[in-house]
Amino acid sequence: MKAGRNGSESWRVMTGIATVEAIDVQVGRTGILTPVAHISPVRLAGTVVKRVNLYNFDEMRLKDVRVGDDVLVWEAGNVIPQIVQVVNGDRADRSSPCVPPHRCPACKGPLTRPGAVHLCCTNPNCPARVKERIRHFASRGAMNIKSLGPARIERLVDSGLVRTAADLYALEIGGAAALEGMGEQSARRLLRAIEASKSRGLASLLVGLSMPHIGNTTAKALAARFGTLDALMSADGWQLREVAGVGKEGAEAIIAFFGNPRSRSVIHRLMMAGVGAPPAHHAASSHRLSALVDKITHILKAGVRFVLAAGLRGGEYDHGN
Repeated sequence: MKAGRNGSESWRVMTGIATVEAIDVQVGRTGILTPVAHISPVRLAGTVVKRVNLYNFDEMRLKDVRVGDDVLVWEAGNVIPQIVQVVNGDRADRSSPCVPPHRCPACKGPLTRPGAVHLCCTNPNCPARVKERIRHFASRGAMNIKSLGPARIERLVDSGLVRTAADLYALEIGGAAALEGMGEQSARRLLRAIEASKSRGLASLLVGLSMPHIGNTTAKALAARFGTLDALMSADGWQLREVAGVGKEGAEAIIAFFGNPRSRSVIHRLMMAGVGAPPAHHAASSHRLSALVDKITHILKAGVRFVLAAGLRGGEYDHGN
């Protein structure tokens, strides 16, 4: 990063040439399939890049990226590295285009294309989706469960010990210690980290649950407005839309999420484990604040109805006097 002439910050674009060694398909926590290119190591802005996200199969086909190609890779500031174009002139017959899969590469389940861009796995129990959901739940921006890295998540899911985020809080020392590469001491550290995450707060839990349209800022606003998970789950569409950053689409997505039996089951188990529960004094103050906001909203709506009714009666209410 460097300063521009007017004092603003600008980013230096870094580029490099690499060879595509393989292309595989990553399944995300929401089921979206993303092609990923594994490239020969290239240094960009002080970081060695070995993997490049190709975003979707239409993008990959448009750029015609194939295994064995030499490609131009670029990075600007904190932007994820991208393949700009293929730079080798003649492939001859040494490669063929990468074809989108017809089944999920992780669970072999059916795929759909709900929009115009992405292929999606429809199986909520797909092991790849489960691992990504747990990884997101434990990430620093969510519940921040230290000692729970990708390798341990892999083993916990593959062993059958963890299928949902709620399963983390039911882990026992014996089961965790029996996993490859763990041992009793490592298992105890992991369980302590999981226990510590219970006090992260409602906003962190909302982010960790991967609720549609809910990022960090909106999660904090929802937590500040409702205070508890019970209160949030009981909120109607109008109450949700009054929260900054939610809107109509977000409110509908939140209601649908809480209405899903699978989501409700996981949330119930998390609540029973004491995850995301605020301190007693905070819960009480949040409840009082929520009640006060509802009362003020009711008064304001009543006032608007009075003004409109007065106007319809021929101007009995004169705003200028």
